[in-house]
Amino acid sequence: MRRNKLKHFLLLFSMLSVLAFFTFYTFRIDLTEDNRYSISPYTVQLMRNLNQPVHITLYLNGDLNPAFHRLRKATTDIIDDLSKHTRFAVSTTHINPSQAGTEEERLQIFSDLAERGLTPTEVYMRDKEGKSMRKIIFPWIEIETDTRKIAVPLLKNLRNKS
Repeated sequence: MRRNKLKHFLLLFSMLSVLAFFTFYTFRIDLTEDNRYSISPYTVQLMRNLNQPVHITLYLNGDLNPAFHRLRKATTDIIDDLSKHTRFAVSTTHINPSQAGTEEERLQIFSDLAERGLTPTEVYMRDKEGKSMRKIIFPWIEIETDTRKIAVPLLKNLRNKS
């Protein structure tokens, strides 16, 4: 009986230890053949050499279909992985350009983004009633430091491929 209690205690203790370990330490294993989810050694070195904070604005937010939810999740995971390799903070902001008070404000936001080179993508989705609807999304991130700001597309241009 006493031996049984000891086994149960050790099992419980080991399970709690593993749970506590993985709560504070996260990692991902990239099993893809081309290592598409791995950060290259060059990128790690680049992040370590940063001498100022970085702010990343992700414009892929809001009511999205499952494919774009996965893209947003993968993007935030990569940003989190990159932030582990820098001495300075990597802050992120998630913006839904479609969410504005009025239609005029929304069109102004779209115009401002387009002027900066962030071209929108039209997505056709079904709403809860099954009706087809068109959404305009901006699958882009902007990476900004004190001295520089660049826009990075999250999708390849596949206009002629559809």
